[in-house]
Amino acid sequence: MEKMYGSSGNSARVHGGNNRWYLDGCRVATHLLVPGFTYTGLIKRHVPEKPAAAWEPEQVVNYMLLKSRRS
Repeated sequence: MEKMYGSSGNSARVHGGNNRWYLDGCRVATHLLVPGFTYTGLIKRHVPEKPAAAWEPEQVVNYMLLKSRRS
């Protein structure tokens, strides 16, 4: 599982870097958000109670919006 997670993370970084290169000179910014443990409906099937450290999907979106407004 760790190899899959690492591989997908690297793919996201490469894709974000490519976007940044293609958009160079445009008035568009690219940001990479890699959330930690997000408690979604898919997880809820296997883990009925939300762990204290997990974020709700809405929290991830709110964090992304807050950070993207600052840049």
